[in-house]
Amino acid sequence: MQLLEKSTYSQTQNIDANPTKHLEESTAQYLHASFLLWEYKNFYSKKDYRELLEKFGWDKGKTEQRRALKIAEHYQDFMHRPHALFQIPITTLLRLCSDNYKSIIDQLEVTEKEITFDYVSQLIKDRQAQLKKEKESQLPEKPSIWKRNCMGERYACFPPIYESDERTGI
Repeated sequence: MQLLEKSTYSQTQNIDANPTKHLEESTAQYLHASFLLWEYKNFYSKKDYRELLEKFGWDKGKTEQRRALKIAEHYQDFMHRPHALFQIPITTLLRLCSDNYKSIIDQLEVTEKEITFDYVSQLIKDRQAQLKKEKESQLPEKPSIWKRNCMGERYACFPPIYESDERTGI
């Protein structure tokens, strides 16, 4: 592609002009780091693990360490085949670790298809639609008199009452 060849940033930094390649490499490196950290945490004593973290310049309980361990914990079945997840950005992998999307990870573990970002994003959209239906089915059937104005404040709005004898307002 001529557009990729004209990139001044790629020429000045002497890197490949394909941005998806860099995303895949960063995902690969993050997954490797996550699985290594998980292995260290589970197979070394707490003292040795903390010494390793200090050696690497991380403190126990820091956000990045917790994220890495979270990914390693949820994607255990991919530990021996992390290359299957390389096309998925880390932000999406972290999103799938939430309780609402754990079923997607289960689907990814048993799928025969190649795991691409398009495939995962379609699974996310399907799951969002399913969650929306579940939430709507849990809503009360009885209408509420409470409404919200444009600033988010609540107010009561009573529906009109129709009676033939008009005794309610007296």
